[in-house]
Amino acid sequence: MSLLWFCCLSLKAGAAVLYTDIPDQGLFGVMGDVFLGVDFNRDNTTDVIFRSNFSPGSGFVVLPQDDHKVFSTPIPNPPDINTFAIDFNNGAEIGSSVLGNELILLGQRFAITGREIGQGLLGCVVFSELVCLGQFDTFEAQSGGDPTDFVGIELEFDGNTHFGYVEILSSGFNGGTVVSFAYETEPNTPILAGAIPEPSSLLLASLGLLTRLRRKR
Repeated sequence: MSLLWFCCLSLKAGAAVLYTDIPDQGLFGVMGDVFLGVDFNRDNTTDVIFRSNFSPGSGFVVLPQDDHKVFSTPIPNPPDINTFAIDFNNGAEIGSSVLGNELILLGQRFAITGREIGQGLLGCVVFSELVCLGQFDTFEAQSGGDPTDFVGIELEFDGNTHFGYVEILSSGFNGGTVVSFAYETEPNTPILAGAIPEPSSLLLASLGLLTRLRRKR
């Protein structure tokens, strides 16, 4: 079993969104276990793990660590198969207001069954899902449309709730690439899927840093 870690290429901090652009990590559609750890706030602690295992019955799962949770479909009744991670479209709101009968938050393992968030390969075949990446839309990607989808995450940092996303490019059956992630630094504040700091905020932050450096001289 191999562990895949990454170095951040760029971190953009501005307004209240902390956005990290990473080297594209193709995880899905590979043979054997592959892991990708995501550290939203750069405290050297893994917040969410994406695991791809192409063996029958495993497919793709999301493993939120500690008290973090993933926006998911309700636990199946009877709870005998994995639940799905929900895909958010670009610009969709990710926050507590979207929770309801069709959308819940789940931790690393379900209550009752101990199953994981994601869809097993056999379930994909049985239920005619084209991809094991939850309910992510590969129909659009395969027809030349926008392949971008987002996993919604609820994060717990220092007793405060934050919302974030992981950006994934869907490519086909059990296929996809993780390209970036971000979270809202203001507690209890929704984030829009795909949100990144505005260029003006980045410029102001850079000017402030230059001013401080000059003062030190």
